[in-house]
Amino acid sequence: MAARAAAKSYLGQGEWWALASALCYALGNVMTRIVSVTGDPLAGTVIRTLPVALIGLALMRWRHPETVRRLLPGRPGFFGWRVLAYLIAYCVVITPVTTLALYLAFRYGGVLITVPIISMHPMWAAIVAVPFLAEAFTLRTGAGILVSVLGIGLLTYGQHVGTPVSTQWPLGVAYALLTSFGFAAGANLNRYLIPRGVDVFSLLGLTNIATVIVLGLSLLVAGRFGGLFGFTSSEVSQVLLSGALSGIASFTLFTAFAFTTVASATTLKSLDAGLASIIAVLLLGEQLNGPVLLGLGLILGGVVVVQLSKAQLRTAPETSP
Repeated sequence: MAARAAAKSYLGQGEWWALASALCYALGNVMTRIVSVTGDPLAGTVIRTLPVALIGLALMRWRHPETVRRLLPGRPGFFGWRVLAYLIAYCVVITPVTTLALYLAFRYGGVLITVPIISMHPMWAAIVAVPFLAEAFTLRTGAGILVSVLGIGLLTYGQHVGTPVSTQWPLGVAYALLTSFGFAAGANLNRYLIPRGVDVFSLLGLTNIATVIVLGLSLLVAGRFGGLFGFTSSEVSQVLLSGALSGIASFTLFTAFAFTTVASATTLKSLDAGLASIIAVLLLGEQLNGPVLLGLGLILGGVVVVQLSKAQLRTAPETSP
């Protein structure tokens, strides 16, 4: 009876929400790989971001409609100039660059390279948090980072001796690392902005709608706006689905935090890297060999160690766009 009660408490409502988030992230990542191989990547990123932006704006309007008013100088409850400056950088630079880099990482690196590397963002976030948020850097965090970096080495070695999805897979590694660093910067900004009153749903909506605007203007300036209409209706549906899955995954992860601990939710969410890799091997034909498998295991293990060691220090969730 006691064992049954313990199992029930461990897989409570929050844990099921976190598992749903992991599954949605995994499916969204696999779908992004499928749609990223054709068409203009900048246009594809804009289309993919639209569902996330709309979901975020709807949640912001539903849960925290006062947030935008508080961002305006001179209004009651104004967040302050520093919060506004960080939010502008988050919306106009960090999220657009990270979202585009994610799309390119899947194009050149496939799932088996991209997903494990981008899943390392909690570790880079832990490093950035030392000077930015004055958080402690523990030996356990350092050990997790070391193990995961070793995993990246094995992952890339596995591409040399195996059959990568693209001859340009080193570009995939570079874009995946850029994505991971972008997620880490976003995680630290979340942990700075949320305790100061900017809610997670507003961050989801504002950063992604800004990404659509910034990348859309980039298409226009570059004379590539027609790329938005270069996809077939089937491809557009797939790109929108990949973005919608990402938005749903973010919502379910935020919901999980309301019912369970950050450590439990983020650790279960980390399963998305393994799930996406399995799907990529079974359905997309990506090649899994010994070094890649070992590298994937080391990266996931290191991420879990870092997440557990940082759980008590977090004041806001770390999520992926």
